[in-house]
Amino acid sequence: MKILFLMRFWPYFGGGETVTRLLIGEFLRRGYEMYVAYWWDRSENRVYLDNDKILKFKMTVPSPSSTNDIPSSCYETVFLQLADLVDKHNIDIVINQWWPYEIFKNSLKIPLISCHHLSVMKKESNYVKKVYHHIFPRRFYAKAFEKLNGLYKVSDALVFLAHSYQCEFEKYAPSFDKEKKTFFIHNPSTYSGDTAKCTDKKKEILFVGRIYENHKKVSRLLYVWKNLLDLGYLDWKLKIIGDGPDLEKVKLLSGRLNLCNIEFLGSKDPYEDYLTASIFVLTSQVEGWPMTIVEAQHFGAVPVVMNNFSALNEMLSNHSGVIVDSSDPQKMALEIAKLIEDKKKMALYSQNAIRQSKLYEVSKICDDWDDLIKKIIRKFNENHLL
Repeated sequence: MKILFLMRFWPYFGGGETVTRLLIGEFLRRGYEMYVAYWWDRSENRVYLDNDKILKFKMTVPSPSSTNDIPSSCYETVFLQLADLVDKHNIDIVINQWWPYEIFKNSLKIPLISCHHLSVMKKESNYVKKVYHHIFPRRFYAKAFEKLNGLYKVSDALVFLAHSYQCEFEKYAPSFDKEKKTFFIHNPSTYSGDTAKCTDKKKEILFVGRIYENHKKVSRLLYVWKNLLDLGYLDWKLKIIGDGPDLEKVKLLSGRLNLCNIEFLGSKDPYEDYLTASIFVLTSQVEGWPMTIVEAQHFGAVPVVMNNFSALNEMLSNHSGVIVDSSDPQKMALEIAKLIEDKKKMALYSQNAIRQSKLYEVSKICDDWDDLIKKIIRKFNENHLL
């Protein structure tokens, strides 16, 4: 079987690229032929040992913009490049990770699976918006669902990262019909093999992610840390791993708040830091299925996460993390303090986190993808024989 993934960046940028590399590696082990079509090179200053079994094709597009998209005037040209690639290499199925739905206004004549990487419904804090959403949910989300509706219409399958997201789309999307084209598959764990022991842990709190304030809200994390320092946890350390457009702003805020015991470690492999961290913190406003939570669970670092996306209840089930039902940094600091003070609870949650992470081993997640791909190809062929 020949599978083609569509990416914006390759080989690095964020979770989508990491997931794709993991899946491609597993598919190669299963004997499939793997292809990647992408727009822009991106290394994130990492050394990447490329797999020469992956056939890669860089599309002819303008340089990336601030939105990391290409102009709509390029859509037709990109589609023609893609159609030529599909035809020349006899591709069996295309998995669209990031490309806009407008590119696919014409059919590729083979099955297309599209993926949605974020939560479907944004949690509103504004009371008036909450009431409006409750009374007129479809109207409230009409604009937000525009791209999802487009992906749904042009694709043979639309894949979400969590069951809750699939249910939200089916309930509120104006384009949803009774034809079963929606599915969910979780992201796999980045790491495999041995995990940390609770006795290896240090008094460290860890954040790993892109320093992008619009989504990740790292500034909230700094206020959480300030509250913890004010509570007297001066023997603990906060480690921030990641790079992004707002890194300097975050560092300036750290200085203005006079924060101590904080390290900005830049973009790096967080493996060693996961091993020693006791707690992993995420303060994002928007997420999909954050791989960093699964990574932290794999190493027994207990996730403490603000409840701003519905998949969180799936990720942190079985007491494998702490959900903070507030975006208030002070309340989050108090929840972290409770965890620090209750050593038995910390140890229990750490072990539960490790067990939870085993659900997301790449071989298990790839089984789900394998089954879906074969199902969609079979259905596509049946429909085109009619």
